[in-house]
Amino acid sequence: MGYQLLVWDGPRPEDDATAGIVCGEMMRQYFVGAGFEPTPPIRAFVEALTDRWPEDQEHFGSDDSPWKFPPLLDEASGPALFLNLRFGVGERAAFVMAEMAADQGLVTFDLYMRIMRPAPAEITDQIYRRWWADVFAKIDMHDHSP
Repeated sequence: MGYQLLVWDGPRPEDDATAGIVCGEMMRQYFVGAGFEPTPPIRAFVEALTDRWPEDQEHFGSDDSPWKFPPLLDEASGPALFLNLRFGVGERAAFVMAEMAADQGLVTFDLYMRIMRPAPAEITDQIYRRWWADVFAKIDMHDHSP
C-alpha cells in the first residue's frame, strides 16, 4: 500500500472532479503500454524532487525517504509523473511535492484524497477527519471481548 500522486504539465482543471477525469485520461494515455520519453518540465521536476529527497542506496528506505519504487524517472511518461510514495512519510511529503510542482507550473492530483494539490488545509483536514472517523468506526464494529 502506498500514497499516490499524479503530476502533469498542462492547464490546471477547474475543479477536483474535472481533475479526476483528466488524471484518468493521463493514466490511460501515458501509463498503459510502453510509455513515452519524459518531457523537459517533468525531467526538471524529477530532478528537483531527487535533490530534495535523494533516491540513492544511502537514503532509500530511510525514515525520511518517500520513494517506494526508485528510480523516480522510471515513473515518468511524456508530460506526466506517477508518484507512488511510502505511506506515512510519503503522505507528509505530498504537501511539499505539490507546492514544488505548483512552483514549476505543474498540476498535482492526489489519487488517495481525490483532490488537486496544493489544497487548503481546511479541505485536507476535513478529509482526514472523515477518513479517521471511518477507520475508528470499523474498529468499533469488531467485538473485542475475550
